[in-house]
Amino acid sequence: MFTKTRRFALATAMLWLVYGAGGRALADLTLTAPATLSPGESFRFVFVTDGTTNATSTNIADYNNFVNTQADGATYNGSVVSWVAIASTATVNAIDNVGQAPISGVYLADGTLVTTSTTSSGLWSGSLYSAIDEDLTGPNSPGLIWTGTNPNGTAYPAIPLGSTGNGYALAGDTNFNTINWVQFNVLPYTQFLPLYGISQILTVPSVVSVPEPSTLLTSVTAIVAAIAYGRCRKRRDQRRQRPMGQPDATE
Repeated sequence: MFTKTRRFALATAMLWLVYGAGGRALADLTLTAPATLSPGESFRFVFVTDGTTNATSTNIADYNNFVNTQADGATYNGSVVSWVAIASTATVNAIDNVGQAPISGVYLADGTLVTTSTTSSGLWSGSLYSAIDEDLTGPNSPGLIWTGTNPNGTAYPAIPLGSTGNGYALAGDTNFNTINWVQFNVLPYTQFLPLYGISQILTVPSVVSVPEPSTLLTSVTAIVAAIAYGRCRKRRDQRRQRPMGQPDATE
């Protein structure tokens, strides 16, 4: 009985270490490029954090650090991905924090297209192809989410994240792909909500050339035949060199 109890306790402790207290395990998560993209194309991932934070800080770096921590070292193409928050403070607009370099699209981790760019014709156009309603491991739509941002990517007047004086900030809603994804409600900035995180610009790697099956089979057959021929020739030469009357070592 004691042994079974110890085993159960150990198993429970291991599960807690892997999954955390009510959280999801992201450590060692490897992200893969959307299947619709070709080698050389650039893109970005976007997600909703599992964890929550208040919106009292006036420093955009605090929100960027938060989404990076939430991504928990997720990798792409062998490297750890860096992230920034889709959020605005009084001194930094979300459109500038995210950046507007040309890309082929913004995607959820499962390859779902969210928008075609991070410019005013894409992420900040007022609508998305799909709601940002997943974390890096799958569906996760908590609803209200801190943004402090107008649909055009600028800080919402008087109520960006860390707004001073009134104690409120603007929140979006993860259930929408209209302007409400980023602008939905005003809440006390001491409330704890998740954030949107968007990755650095990533590139689909070049495809490694793999021989056609027929070519590979022909090559293998040729190698096997060459080995067999070599062995037969060696054995024949050994027999020719054997003194008269000496038995074959293989007999």
